[in-house]
Amino acid sequence: MVGRKAASTLMIVFEVLMVLFVIYSYLQIAEKYASSETTNKINIAEDIKMMVDTLVGTPGDGTVQYPANVSKYSFILSSSSITVFIKGEGEQQIVTRQFFLPVGYTSFGTVEGKETFCLEKEKRRILLRECALVKETENVLPAFVAETDGPSFYGIPITGDKIVFVIDRSGSMELPAVWPLPEEVVLDKKVIQEMDVAEWQVKSMLQQLSDGKYFTIILFSDVVTDNMVFSKTFIELTPETRTKASKFVEGWKPFGGTDLHTALKKALAYEGVDTVFLLSDGSPSVDVTEPAELLKKVRELNVGGTKINTIGTFVIKDDDPVPVRETKEKGKDLLEKLAAENGGVFVLPEE
Repeated sequence: MVGRKAASTLMIVFEVLMVLFVIYSYLQIAEKYASSETTNKINIAEDIKMMVDTLVGTPGDGTVQYPANVSKYSFILSSSSITVFIKGEGEQQIVTRQFFLPVGYTSFGTVEGKETFCLEKEKRRILLRECALVKETENVLPAFVAETDGPSFYGIPITGDKIVFVIDRSGSMELPAVWPLPEEVVLDKKVIQEMDVAEWQVKSMLQQLSDGKYFTIILFSDVVTDNMVFSKTFIELTPETRTKASKFVEGWKPFGGTDLHTALKKALAYEGVDTVFLLSDGSPSVDVTEPAELLKKVRELNVGGTKINTIGTFVIKDDDPVPVRETKEKGKDLLEKLAAENGGVFVLPEE
């Protein structure tokens, strides 16, 4: 009897050990796989850094195409980093690599689930885009170039189905515009203000977007009153709502300070919002004014993973007075981090 009990006990111990061994083996395989994916993402990120450097050093405009299949990955290019990740992964699996662009250069773009992608240089902009076949030219490195058609806002492609456009109308938007209007757009004004460009960009975007998208527009200064919000819920884009939204942004006069926190809080509260476009000088003067605190609050608000694209309404010049330059640098850093931390794109106008 004792012998049978001992044998039974040994069998149980053996089975437990086998289970533990199987679990350990799976964990080892999973760790190896995760490590492999991390290595792949690091290698791809380093390749993209090299591609950016190649384009910066290339005279004139040009395009380079990534040579491998990367359909399982997503990419976010900002003016200082490239982020590579697999959709649905945890934050710890995301790989980001920093780089430095020459003064006056910007880079931006997102690609998700495409077999390949292109990096395109247009003057001082490096754009990450999906590739499309075109005829070879001497400025195109392989015979591919990014697709430039499609709806955009300040040059950022508009993706998503439920979109909030958050437009700064603080006093700084009364300054002479640094973002240009197309040559064919002529306004009966001696001085084109940044608010004029914002109005044109919104109207242009509304014409480009196809019916069936859902959207709203929030204007903000040091307050966000009811009459500064186009709709408290998402509105389907139709010919009628397109006309109403165009009229909504007409003739707004800049005033007051900049309350980024309240504006973003309202935008992220919309049910199902997947994309936010924020246009601002990036220098909050009301409510939450410290960049680190604002970034923290946005992280707390953005539990749904909404993409936040940011557009700066300023140019940093070498001859700016020190206080002005410091304010612009602070605003640039904030807008860039807002986009980078929330899966978006950050752009500034060219000098």
